[in-house]
Parts: sequence; structure tokens; C-alpha cells
Amino acid sequence: MGPWKLFAAKDELPTGLIFEGTSWRFRTEPFSHAAAWYARQRDGSIDAVGSDPTTVARAIGRSADPSALVDDLLLGFRPDGRSPYQDVLPCGSAHALEYHPGGIDTPDQAAVDDPLETLGRRVAESMNAGACLELTGGVDSRLLLALGLGSGGKPTKAFTIGGTHDPDVHVARELARALDIKHRTLLVEPDQRSIGTDAIDFIAESGFVCNAAAYGWLPTVFRELDDFRTEQLSGVGGEVGEGFYYTGLDRLFERLNSPRLWLRARAVVDGGRWASLFDRGVFAERLRAVARDRTELQGSGPWRVRTDAFYLHARIHGWALPVIRASAAWYRPVTPFLSPEYLAWSASLSPEQRHGRAGQKEVIHRLAPQLADIPYAASLQPSPGGRLRRKLAKARRLAGRVLPGPSEQPERWASTAASLMRTLDGADSVVDRLRTLDGVRVDRVAEVMRSDPRTSAHAIGALLTMAQAIDRLSDQDASDQA
Repeated sequence: MGPWKLFAAKDELPTGLIFEGTSWRFRTEPFSHAAAWYARQRDGSIDAVGSDPTTVARAIGRSADPSALVDDLLLGFRPDGRSPYQDVLPCGSAHALEYHPGGIDTPDQAAVDDPLETLGRRVAESMNAGACLELTGGVDSRLLLALGLGSGGKPTKAFTIGGTHDPDVHVARELARALDIKHRTLLVEPDQRSIGTDAIDFIAESGFVCNAAAYGWLPTVFRELDDFRTEQLSGVGGEVGEGFYYTGLDRLFERLNSPRLWLRARAVVDGGRWASLFDRGVFAERLRAVARDRTELQGSGPWRVRTDAFYLHARIHGWALPVIRASAAWYRPVTPFLSPEYLAWSASLSPEQRHGRAGQKEVIHRLAPQLADIPYAASLQPSPGGRLRRKLAKARRLAGRVLPGPSEQPERWASTAASLMRTLDGADSVVDRLRTLDGVRVDRVAEVMRSDPRTSAHAIGALLTMAQAIDRLSDQDASDQA
């Protein structure tokens, strides 16, 4: 049978998995989001592959991984979008994964002469086929519009999430009016009757990667759009063409050449406020490991190029793909900016083109100048005041990242977390399940689960997500024994 074993039933295998003798390869089609999970040993051999990470973990006897929870609470994401189980990893969308007896490869995609031209043609095809556009007042959805218009496409309908006075809604309506697109707005409140089931279903579809509080409300949106679209064209991932976390401290970070210091100042959630949930030193050790192991942050290239590469990988694998993977259970996502073409184009941008999304805006102006004349939502936000006030606000934001302390969570996260606690009897349920994780202080877990979701929603969601992953694994074990 070789150094790998296939455990899943034939009809449970991920779409795109192809066997060739003792080898197999997995390749998704452009814009597809089939889930595939695999377990890899240190020598590169594959233990198992399948469409559900819990089944993969159970098949090879892996347990829940405490470091996955640490990443969620420390950074707000898992850099590889990995499952909550030890050694079980995802194969990403629009990506190739090839296994052979000598190891595992992720081969380079074929080169494209003009990635934006190829991308525009595909966007236009989706628009003309009736895909509904997720429209905001920002750059990403406007870039999709420009690419489609430049290749002879135009959407017939679009939607925006937000209230009447939301700048995104105001700008989206103006864009839709200018192009004669049917437009719908949604003011979403989580469905209290189904929030518990919705959140569990969504995080399970993501492979228990998505945060229950941050994303558990999305099925409410899906139901409200059931009569409006079956295919959705989304600008998710477009921000990988942006420069991330540029500050005046970049020169200091580069001179010190300290990825750990950069991560501490720019990526740690709430200044590491949740370190007390674990034994002493666990957070600091994990931060050292991330800084040491992330190849994007190593080397001698320009600092901003290195940090952009880290954040591009984190954004795609830690946030974008898990959400799209889960959403695909409700509708067909079309995500051009998660394609190899867009990633290749964005990787070619200089730091100057990344700053303020200058590169994307230039494309919009070139392909659809009528769109460039409509203000962006960010320009409609109230001004923070004079120069001194802006500097003070910036200093407060930096202090909020470096010094442990509470920060206000998005309202939708807070309401979802509060609803989940009521629906799932969260505190006791979570504490019981997290007792099985090494290094976790369950007394502090109980305190956090009962704390104010307005400042703790993210942590509550991460703890609930891990608890559900542990529960699913134990359910499968119990089913096998029965």
C-alpha cells in the first residue's frame, strides 16, 4: 500500500483528487474551493487524505493541537490555515498538491503572459453568466467591476451588507446606479432561532478554522440571499496587493532584523491579552516559533517585501480560504483574487504600488475611468481631526497592540458571541472540552467565557471553535467504538 493510506469512502474524496499508480495529485479548477485535508509526516510521507480534517485526524490517531488555539488567540488567525488537529493540513484553492513515494510537492503554476487580461476575461464570463456581485465602497469590488467591464462583461445584480448611513452602502448604491445594476442592501442581525446551529455548521465546513463569533452569523446572510443569487462574485483576497502594516517603525524593525519584534508590535491581538489562558511562557514561545519558522520573514530582502509576503500567505490561508471553503456549502463562490493570475500580478507590485493600493487604483482608472471618479467609502468617513489628534489616535492604536488590554470588538461579533453563549450553554461546555488540551488554564477559560463579549468576542469565538473541534473528534471516536 505504500507509505500512505487512503481511508475515505470513494464518494467522500475531494473533487479533483486523481490517482496515478502509487502517486496522487490534487488540483482544483480556477475559482473552485473543494476541501482537501492531508496528514504529513516529517519525512514528507502522507498518512491520510480526505475531505474532512476530523476524519483524517481520527484515522491516524491525532488529537487536538493546543498551538492552533494559541495562534487564534495570539495572532487572530493560523498562518497556514491549518486544522485544529496535530499534523493535519489543508490543500488550498486554485492550488496543486502532488504526492509521490519520495515526498510531497506543491508545483508552480504555469506562467501567464498577461495575468490581468486572463483574469478580466474570466470575471466578464462570470458576470455575463449571472453571478451576483458582492459590492462595497472599497477598492476590491470596484477592481472586479473594472476588470469585467474592460473585458466586455457587466453584472446584472449586486448586494451590500450595511445600513442606510453606512458609507459602503452609499457608494455601492452610486456605483450600481451608474451601471444600471439591480442592487440590494442587507442589514444583518443574527437569527436568534438558529445561531447555534448556524455557527457550528459554518465552522465545521471551514474545517474548524473560522472563528465562531466572527463568522457564525454568515448563514443568516446566505438565507436572506437565497432568492437573489446562487453564484456570488467576491473581491475577497484583493487586499493581498496592498502594503500591510507600514509604519514609521519599519526602518527600526529592518535595522534590528527582528521578525519577533515586528510580530509583537504589528500582529499580536490585544497585546497578548489572552496569554493568561495558558501556562506561563506558552504565548512567548509560540511567538518565537512563528518568527523563527516563517520562511517569508527570513532572508535578506527588503523588510517590507518580507512582511508583505508573510501577510499575503497569512491572509490567503488563514482567513480568506477557510471562509470561502465554508461558504461553498451554501452557494458557489467565484473569487478571482484567489486565483494564481491575481497572486502572480500582486507579487509583481513594488512597495510604492502597494502603498495606498496605488497599483489596483491605476488598473481601475485605466480599464473603467468612470468608476475612478466615484469617491471611495474611506473618503466619506469622518475626519479624526487635526494633525496632533491623528498622531495621538495612531499612538493609542499602537499601544493597544503592544500593551495587553481590552479593545472594542465589532458589534456583529459581540452579538454573535453573546447569542452563542446563551444557545450552547457555552462556559461549562467549553471548559469540559478544553480540559484535554495541554497547558490550558481552565479556570481562566471559564472567566473569559463569562466575560463581556463587547471586548472578548474574538476569544470566546476561538475557544468555542476549538471546543467544537474536540467534541467532533470525540463523537467520531465514540461512534467507532459503538
